[in-house]
Amino acid sequence: MQLTTDRGHATRLIQRVRGQKGTMPQFERQECHDSTVLLTVINRAARVMRGNPAERRSILVISEGRKIFMSDPGAGRVEACHEVRAEYDKLVAVMADTNVSIYGIDPRGLEAPFPDMSGASPGQAAAMAGREAQARVDQMSSRYYGALGLMASSTGGTLTTDRNDLTAGVATMVGDSRRYYRLAYRQPDVAADKTPRSVQVKVTRPGVDVRSRRYYVPR
Repeated sequence: MQLTTDRGHATRLIQRVRGQKGTMPQFERQECHDSTVLLTVINRAARVMRGNPAERRSILVISEGRKIFMSDPGAGRVEACHEVRAEYDKLVAVMADTNVSIYGIDPRGLEAPFPDMSGASPGQAAAMAGREAQARVDQMSSRYYGALGLMASSTGGTLTTDRNDLTAGVATMVGDSRRYYRLAYRQPDVAADKTPRSVQVKVTRPGVDVRSRRYYVPR
C-alpha cells in the first residue's frame, strides 16, 4: 500500500477507478471472507495512523462494499457472519481510540433503474420490472448498510454512492478535515474495561446536519 500526501495525485488515481460487476453470485462464505479482509486492512491502517487523539484523521476507502450482515431466508432475518462481526467490533474500538474517520466511495457510479425492456411483452415487462425493482432495493440496502456504509456512519465520515463524480467524496473529506469542532467529554464513571461506549451529539440550531463518531473508548 503506497501512502501519499499529494491530493492531486490521489484525485487522478480516483478518476481512473472503474467499478466491476460479477457475473455469478458469490457464496456467503466467500462474502464473509472478503468482508473480513476489508475490515482487517482498514483496522491495520488505522493503527498505523495512531497519534494525538485530539487530531482528526481520515481514511479513504474506494470499494463496492462488502456485507457485514448475511441474509438468512429460511429464518426470515439477517445475521452477522461471526468473523466479520468480530472484526467490525474491533474496528469500532480502534476508530474510537485513534479518532480516525472512514470515507467511502462506491466506484460503480449512477446506474439505470431498469434494463431495456422494449422488446418484451407486457407480462414479461411486468415480471422483469418486479424482479429488477427487488434487486435494486437489495443492492441499495447493501450499499448503505454494508461494511462501507456502517463504517462511515459510525466514525463520522460519509459514503459517496450513486454518483458519477467520484471526486465529490474527496472534496467532502478534505473539507471535513479543515473544518470541525473538538468537543471534550468527561465520562461519568471510571471504566473497568475498554469496551467501546456509544455517544451522541445533538444541536438545537435548525437545519444543521451533525456528523460525529458514535463510539468512544473509556480511558
